[in-house]
Amino acid sequence: MPSYLDFVSLFGSHSHFREPRFSGFRDQIMLTKDPKLKVDNLGRSGRGFQICWNLKSPSRWSEEGTLQPGPEKWSIRQGAFHHQFDVEKGTALWIVTKSGLDIKDRIQDVTGKSGNEEDRKFSTPEECLKSSFAVLLLIGHWATESWRQYYQWMENKIDEETFLLVYDAQGSGKNKHIYSSTNLQKAQELEEQTNEATLALQGNADVLTSLKSFYRTLSEKDDFPLKDSCSSDISGFLQQIDSFVYDSNMQVARGKLLTQIVAARKTIVSYSTYLYRPIIVAGLRRLAGSGARVPKMNSPTQSDYTAILKEFTNKLEECTRTAVCGRRFVLVGKFQEWLRSQATPAATHINLQVNAAYRNRSRPNLPISFNIFDATRDCCLLIFCILHMIGRGDLIHAFTEEGKVDKKLPLSPTDVESILKKENASSLAAEFTEKQHRFCPARFDFQRAANWNEDVVIPICSKNRINEGGTAHLWQIEVPEEFVEEDLRKQSSTSRFNAATSGSDPDWRYEFALKTFTSKDQKVFDNEKEAFISLKGHKGMIKYLASFKNDEVNTNSGPDHQSTCNILLEFADMDLSVYFQKWLPPTLAKEAEEFWKALFEIATAVKDIHDFKDNRGVGNEYYGWHSDIKPDNILNVDDTGTGVCKFKLADPGFAQFEPKAKHNDIPKLKLWGGTKTYGPPEYPGESEAPVSQAIDIWSLGCVFSLAVTWAILGYPGVFQFNEMRKKAIEELYRARQRQGQVDEDIEGDQFHDGQQLLDIVTHWHKYLRGRLRKYDSISARLLDLVDKRMLITNPDDRIKANELSSQLKKMLVKSSKETKDNVPIEIQKNLKAIDATVTNRIESTRHSKATEQGTLENQKLAPLDLMSKTTHRQSILSSDKGQTQSRQPPTKAAGTTTLVLGTHVEATPPSSPHPSPGNTGFRPSKKSRQHQSQNVFQAREAVTNRDKGRTKLLPKFIKPQPKKDDVLESYFDQRDIKFLVDNAESMRSDWYQATYLLETLVMKAFGQDPDGMDLNFTTGTVKVEQNQDSSVFVNKMKHGYPRPGVSTNIVESLGKILDQYLNRLRNSRSRPNDVTLIVLTNGLWAGTTRKEGVKDKIIEFLEALDSLYHTMKHRPFSIEFVQFGNDMDASRRLKDLDNFLRDTGKKNQDTSSKYKDMIDTEHASGDVNKMLLGSFVEAYDEDEEDESEDDALSLELEVASPCVDDPTGRSPPTTTSGITSSNAGISSQPPPPFALHQSSQRASGL
Repeated sequence: MPSYLDFVSLFGSHSHFREPRFSGFRDQIMLTKDPKLKVDNLGRSGRGFQICWNLKSPSRWSEEGTLQPGPEKWSIRQGAFHHQFDVEKGTALWIVTKSGLDIKDRIQDVTGKSGNEEDRKFSTPEECLKSSFAVLLLIGHWATESWRQYYQWMENKIDEETFLLVYDAQGSGKNKHIYSSTNLQKAQELEEQTNEATLALQGNADVLTSLKSFYRTLSEKDDFPLKDSCSSDISGFLQQIDSFVYDSNMQVARGKLLTQIVAARKTIVSYSTYLYRPIIVAGLRRLAGSGARVPKMNSPTQSDYTAILKEFTNKLEECTRTAVCGRRFVLVGKFQEWLRSQATPAATHINLQVNAAYRNRSRPNLPISFNIFDATRDCCLLIFCILHMIGRGDLIHAFTEEGKVDKKLPLSPTDVESILKKENASSLAAEFTEKQHRFCPARFDFQRAANWNEDVVIPICSKNRINEGGTAHLWQIEVPEEFVEEDLRKQSSTSRFNAATSGSDPDWRYEFALKTFTSKDQKVFDNEKEAFISLKGHKGMIKYLASFKNDEVNTNSGPDHQSTCNILLEFADMDLSVYFQKWLPPTLAKEAEEFWKALFEIATAVKDIHDFKDNRGVGNEYYGWHSDIKPDNILNVDDTGTGVCKFKLADPGFAQFEPKAKHNDIPKLKLWGGTKTYGPPEYPGESEAPVSQAIDIWSLGCVFSLAVTWAILGYPGVFQFNEMRKKAIEELYRARQRQGQVDEDIEGDQFHDGQQLLDIVTHWHKYLRGRLRKYDSISARLLDLVDKRMLITNPDDRIKANELSSQLKKMLVKSSKETKDNVPIEIQKNLKAIDATVTNRIESTRHSKATEQGTLENQKLAPLDLMSKTTHRQSILSSDKGQTQSRQPPTKAAGTTTLVLGTHVEATPPSSPHPSPGNTGFRPSKKSRQHQSQNVFQAREAVTNRDKGRTKLLPKFIKPQPKKDDVLESYFDQRDIKFLVDNAESMRSDWYQATYLLETLVMKAFGQDPDGMDLNFTTGTVKVEQNQDSSVFVNKMKHGYPRPGVSTNIVESLGKILDQYLNRLRNSRSRPNDVTLIVLTNGLWAGTTRKEGVKDKIIEFLEALDSLYHTMKHRPFSIEFVQFGNDMDASRRLKDLDNFLRDTGKKNQDTSSKYKDMIDTEHASGDVNKMLLGSFVEAYDEDEEDESEDDALSLELEVASPCVDDPTGRSPPTTTSGITSSNAGISSQPPPPFALHQSSQRASGL
């Protein structure tokens, strides 16, 4: 390895030890078979590994440079080592660079006739590997064997040079010595020499740790052929390396103490007067701890001690954190580091604190040695901190005398009380017992299964809900780095991040996913944990990290105890369903290929589950069922830190395994659990009869169907497809219900009708084939595979997982040969640059700063109000080189085009406003409007520019009044504007967006309500009355921030406002102003027991209003619902409210104005003009009376980029099984994935 030269370069002629800090370990693993590396005649198979490293060891020497026994001369010598091993042939190569022949002689002794028999066997690769372990252990022993003698020699030298320093301070005159700068220089030299030795030894410990980690990682690789046969030998080898590391760390601690002693003695020489009495006394007392006598000094003042104690309290508070359960814990590593650091040149912080603790002691010497605070196994630093925290640090000697050290924390209440009772301090026992848990919180380690009782503090700093299932909750958690053990850090290196704000000290944390089960779901937890452990290391599976059970105490809600079972998993940015929303589909061939390559890994994971081989060394084979494959269980993970994400299969909570020996034919098993949407006809989430592994093939076929939809049409296409299936199921069950075949109405969006594949799925796939992008040859082949081999009614006819995996790999190979990107270099550069600056539509949940115990559930489905990045663009365009130039795309015959991330989108004329990209829950209006639509950002910019222009025309001393909006002024006349804001807990994630939107609406509507606008919240008493100042509304939004545990009863909140209006109407002599009520909500309304009650309340209000007005043609009271988030149930609920008045009129054959549509809905990312006008201005009302409820949901996805084959930009009509595509109806070009339109030619379309 070339890196070996770095280690060799340290050798050469020199008079002293060079570069003690330089230590390193390099490795290279090549386990994949590569014919180019195979050289049979040299015993090289091409599969193996190489490692090189350096170590240091002290050696005795004489003036002539020859090695000899004796303590008088020592030096630290380098050793550089290179080793390579062929895992098939067993051949090994060793290169050792070191002065002298002692290493060579030792190796010959070990592997020669005098060595152990097992260390000199080389007939098989296994025996060769064991022999190499013997050599590695020999080298490790050389690097650790002489450090104890070396430090003893250093201690003798230090005593020889500085012994009289202490006795000279006694002033007896017997050992009087005048110290000069020469003595100071010698003390400095000794300090540096001790420091260099400690650094060299610390480097050894780090290298040995790296060596251990390398072999552990190697042993976990699936393609390491000696993994199973040598597992016990590898384990034994790692244990012995651990002992070397431990010995090295012990000597490092000794070296650090020695450095402190010589530094303190050097300080005494350099200080001719004692300017800082408490500091010097602390330094001298520290010497007393090492056996030296302490000179007689005047005592520090009480103010000195007060300052020292206050510094301890302040630093402890700085290092204390609050866990999400409300309990506090200390960053013990950070606090210990501060205590051991130098407070002054003469003393560390712990020296000062101990002296302050014993300030009232009458005897001159301390009853303890400062050695007990060093980083050793018998350290008592934390016990001292607990005692010091409760004001009795002077009792630390009582604990050390009883053998109580930090590693024994937490101490039992009985032991604590027994010790303190001897010191007449029994009253402190309860406080010590309670405080100690702050200093010993739980620690997370890789693959550890822990069981923590209620006393243990779980150091989770942030915990945000990702989603909630039937048996478990999934959380995003953050854990401080020091409570994540080394092995777990290595497994989660990409999850490390700095949570500190700019300018403050780093706050390194690790981010994980935590799946929590209650005790009643213990069976599900055990099953999922076992499945994860069994599937460990299998490609394409989400990484299992650890598990723990605990009795959680939540002090935030009182002494609330809850027993939970938890699984710690690697954190993923998002699942596949969110991925479809966040990312734009590929527009380049290489992007498409990389996306499918990543997704096809899921098929490999399914194959490994179906044909499962136990990876724990027992060699058993099983048939497996995942049972719950769906987009929500396919996670997008960047586990390499390279930015190239993979898809991994998760949530094997319902997975089952059955030994192959039990089945002679097609394996079948009775399963439990799953998801109805993606289950096959024979297993819609539950079944009494055993089912085959083909259920997973069906589920994966459903996922592929959605993925192809996204790749061609983007997320709006996925939304369409889901809605079509729901509608088809609803119609199907209504028809069966009318025929008496079913007892109740069953809702769902599965891909089958209970017996066979839905016709709408088949038609949709045909429709997709007519929309294929030319560069994506995989989608067409995948659709064929899904239709012919996966979504098949008879499970026996479905493709097997191993064949499926093979077919998908062939697809990728064919695609790479058939499709090439022919994009000019300049276009590629621009696409990459634009993509790099685009803000994604949905923010990743990674490192989110949601409130404690908050939720990321709604944030995950945030409105799609901004442009998205294109999948795999950055990784592809950064790696592709040498693309050829291509001809420019043809010019469109009519209209204008705008280039957005490589997709031409037809510019929308003002008379037909582009709908909001996030408005997936509602259909935009077909009716022509007088003015162009504005989203919230466009509206804010327009208002700001409007007011800026007005300011320029006025003198500076006149405060300008905002100008009225021209569009609104045409419609608002004697009409009040009221806002009702939903402040349930579920609105927390949307609160900033709601505040910004409300502020924009108030600014835009300035002056339209002459009396000023009103604001109420669904809960609480905060409100605004008759005000036009937007800053007042923003301030009230802060006061109305959602509280934990609060939910909305919309019937009650809305009813209050409606009743108030009726009372005004009844009691007023003159007719009051009309009212437009704008409700900002996510539509969840968890506090509403019967959500249909909203309709009843509105009907009741209309009946009363009709009796008073007798006509409502002008809509005297109107309601606009503005939805946040994309919860589908909430979207349907609001849409139903939007339509039900018209439907009620039709149902009652009432053509009167009583049922005039006074309700409208709009998404928060939609048209601001519509939010203000849609409920009472016909042109802005999106519902269409000529459109029946039974119409199939058909949305048109349009793009104006011309067909490459047709220079006119037009495409010939295409007819496929009843689905017609033409220029008049459905465009044949691939749509922009962020544009969602309603079909303007429904009759000729679907």
